[in-house]
Amino acid sequence: WFNRFKFFGFNAIIRVLNSLSTRVGNIGGGFLGYQTGSYLIWVTVLISIGEGAIKLIYFFHKSLSSLGAISIKEICRLLKRYKKFPIIDTWSILLNVSSIQVAPLLIALFFSSSEVGYYAQGMRLIQLPMVLVGSAIAQVYYQRAAQALHEGKLNRIVDDVVKNLIFLGAFPFLVLGIFGEELFSFFLGHRWAEAGVYAQLLSPWCLIAFVLSPVSTTLLVIEKQESLLLFNLISLITRVLSLYVGFKIGSCRYAILLYSLTGTALGFGLISYLFAMSRLPVFKTWFFNLKSIFPAIIMALPLLIIKSQISILSHKLILITFVMIMMTVYVFRKEKKTILSLISNIS
Repeated sequence: WFNRFKFFGFNAIIRVLNSLSTRVGNIGGGFLGYQTGSYLIWVTVLISIGEGAIKLIYFFHKSLSSLGAISIKEICRLLKRYKKFPIIDTWSILLNVSSIQVAPLLIALFFSSSEVGYYAQGMRLIQLPMVLVGSAIAQVYYQRAAQALHEGKLNRIVDDVVKNLIFLGAFPFLVLGIFGEELFSFFLGHRWAEAGVYAQLLSPWCLIAFVLSPVSTTLLVIEKQESLLLFNLISLITRVLSLYVGFKIGSCRYAILLYSLTGTALGFGLISYLFAMSRLPVFKTWFFNLKSIFPAIIMALPLLIIKSQISILSHKLILITFVMIMMTVYVFRKEKKTILSLISNIS
């Protein structure tokens, strides 16, 4: 309802307040001596209830005048019309969450708690752009994609959003893939260097996930929930198998690498499927979209050469500073054009 009537600003404020309240509650409870797991759970539950109550009040406030037009017959018709959402999409979401949460559980089972810590820290930091940018775009994209479907312009919005997200994510994730260990060591300390290695291994999958996160809702728009269910099922199975093979090899790094490669391949396949369902030529569309990666590769090559020649800590500091400058130049060089293009095509 909030997306349909374009209350994106209200949704953003609620998300920020939810996150802020949760952190204040957790930290404040720690200062007051409430340092148990049950307290953290209750904080999360109560804040979620509060968020739901605020949204419900806002909904009634905005739609009070139209409540009299509600028809039970129409509700039953729509429930039948969109029955795939509760029947199929619920299980799809469960499989998706399970495929994400299974990794730390299996790493703890197959390897050690320290490896879980490295993985969790690496994922927590590299998922920031996906959470900040991907989820924000997904809120708008879903509503705009539904509108574009009725206007016969779905292929255009899918193509433009994928292309712009690849451009925005290519250089940061490429830099992470090259300098993950150095960046984590510099900012978090040498004991987190292994987390940086994991981040390097996960960077290809994270780029694909960054692109896929918003556009995967296209399958809901075109009512292909069965396809999304199948994808999440295969994803769960391949992730479990990847970690198990790494366990048999005896290396957590190999397990993470296989986990990343299978996720990248599946994500690439799902985006190709979305192109086909949107009536886009798959190979031609990928060719033109992947061209946006070339500037990132060209900018990263000198950094890779410099890295191979540097071993002194003070020089690494200079290198990291240079990397941050290059990232800033890359993002802002076409930021205005890219962001305006992205917004104009989902507005």
